Amino acid sequence: MARTSKPRKLENGRWNIRWLDENGIRQSQCYSSYKEADTSLTQKKFEVSQIKMDCPIAFMVKRLSMNFVITG
Repeated sequence: MARTSKPRKLENGRWNIRWLDENGIRQSQCYSSYKEADTSLTQKKFEVSQIKMDCPIAFMVKRLSMNFVITG
């Protein structure tokens, strides 16, 4: 069974996520909250799966999300 990645807490209190992009290269990013990190990881994994399936939806979602600022 494949191991699922999840956010991990760093010593400085921030949360780190790691994922493989569509080219198989490991990427990494840090966030200030677990919720933010988990949401971003889910979105990035979805985008990679869409790109691998050769579906343009991922590009549209990314383009739309760049136009909105999420506050909370």
